[in-house]
Amino acid sequence: MLALKTDKGRVEPIVWSALLVFFVILLSSPIFAQDGILREGPDPFNPPVHFDETKKEINLIKKEHDRRLSEISGKIERVKRRIVESEDTDERERLMGLLTSLEDERLKIATNAIQKVADLRVKDAQMKLASLVNESPEEHYTKFINPSRLLASKGLFDVFGAEPEFGGYIRTRFAADLQKDNDFEDLFEAHPKAYVKLKYPIGDKLSFFISAYGKLDYYTGGSTRYDHEVELDEAYLDIFFDKFDIRIGNQIFGWGKTDSINPTDNLNAMYLNNVITGDIGDEIIPTFAVKLDYYMNNTTFELIVVPFFQENRFDLIGSDWAILRHGLFTNIVGGYFPYASLLDDETQKILNKLTLSLYSPIQPTDSPENTQGGLRISSTYKGFDFSLSYIYAFDKFPTLHISDDLIDAIENGTVQGYIAGLSPGEIPGIMELKYNRYHMAGFDFASNIGKYGLRGEAALFFNRYTYTENFEAIKRDYLLYAFGIDRQFKGNFYVNLQLVQKIIFNYDHEILEDEVLSAMTLFTYKKFFNEKLNLEMRVLYNLNDGDVFITPKASYKYTDNLEFTIGMNILEGDDYTIFGYFSNNNQLFFEIKYYF
Repeated sequence: MLALKTDKGRVEPIVWSALLVFFVILLSSPIFAQDGILREGPDPFNPPVHFDETKKEINLIKKEHDRRLSEISGKIERVKRRIVESEDTDERERLMGLLTSLEDERLKIATNAIQKVADLRVKDAQMKLASLVNESPEEHYTKFINPSRLLASKGLFDVFGAEPEFGGYIRTRFAADLQKDNDFEDLFEAHPKAYVKLKYPIGDKLSFFISAYGKLDYYTGGSTRYDHEVELDEAYLDIFFDKFDIRIGNQIFGWGKTDSINPTDNLNAMYLNNVITGDIGDEIIPTFAVKLDYYMNNTTFELIVVPFFQENRFDLIGSDWAILRHGLFTNIVGGYFPYASLLDDETQKILNKLTLSLYSPIQPTDSPENTQGGLRISSTYKGFDFSLSYIYAFDKFPTLHISDDLIDAIENGTVQGYIAGLSPGEIPGIMELKYNRYHMAGFDFASNIGKYGLRGEAALFFNRYTYTENFEAIKRDYLLYAFGIDRQFKGNFYVNLQLVQKIIFNYDHEILEDEVLSAMTLFTYKKFFNEKLNLEMRVLYNLNDGDVFITPKASYKYTDNLEFTIGMNILEGDDYTIFGYFSNNNQLFFEIKYYF
């Protein structure tokens, strides 16, 4: 039976979102739209009595209309540029939806201004007529023509002419390993998934969006197993004001301008298994937050407050992509653990004793002092888009702290005896996972020079943990940046090349990581037959260790709604590298996706 899953049994964000849905639908129903309930009063504009005052009111409305129209037009132009620059089909689809929403918002701004001006003109005429019959102008206006009263007596769609926007997709993905590694691995897997979304506009001041998905994960090989879940995805309420907007609920932020690897985008947690096996965007977990966007000319100030902690999700054991897989003990953060050879398959039972402590990291409590947040200032100057950002948050991945006694046992080769001699109560204390605070300051930009697009992004992290050769966790500051160049050639041929580097400050040679870590990414595609056939390839190459991840694939749009995809996930490298560690998981995959 399908069930709604929540981490740690916490339900606050989902309950809040559900209550929000109920509240919005209830207020928009005709029951609450009766006379006297939603009325703003007989005169929301401080009714004019003379022509001069009417003209002043109309001029103010026109000025406000021009200001808001300028702001929304700037947004529309920026989204149009991003659509042209984007190379990802799903991202372009999302941007097209955003563009449609912005165009609708621009139309509503104009319509609202026209309604206000018409209201003032009719009202002014009524005032003059009332003065001739010695009737109170306010009473006459309320009695004969009151647009607010007329609107309040109708249902939602009659008032605003807006209808919900519903969509989504059904996708089935099949994957088969290209080689058999051992008797325990998954040789074949299937992942059917259904995703639905609903946008519910409520006038020009409110809009509600909700999305959810259900999926089944089926694996067979050494054994047959499956898992299933239904998850609330994004669910938020947008409240629009003249100079700022507020968004409340589960949301994805999407900071940064580089392709796929975004150093400044750190407020959302991720499904780490989906980074390799899923579509781009599948790995992002929506976060419950309150977001405020304040607009000033062509500059946007964005403030985000995250009250609840959400960690990254990953498989520790039990799958081909698990961090501890098939009897090997590997660094919990994905790096190479130099003492793995001391822990052969015969020690698996001993390792199982440690699994409980690794599955139970120390979580930040849901309290005000553990609130996370971010601030971003975005602007445009002569075709140069840029932003400055700051984040104060918890690591989404826990830091592994190992006791000194266990480190000594590893160095002396007495691990089995040491662990076997521990009492059950002592086991959790020798290995402990904690989520730690950090600060981040970031900068990103995007621009064009001729036919070439330039994108850059840099983040300076403070108080992040790394590990020494004896597996001691120590704090260091580091810089992570990405710089890319791309071009759209004739004939629907696109190339995007990026350099990514991590530089550790105050470096010590006992640190397991290199002082400078470098990687290159390549994304390219070529479209044929009126863009129905798309051949693309993604490459991530580690310049330090030589391991590589390559995903070639071909997609064919049979119709506007139906798409077929075939491709491969290829990982190569030495055993101690991240991609090399998973090199036996090379796959051939096939996908069917239907949009509605």
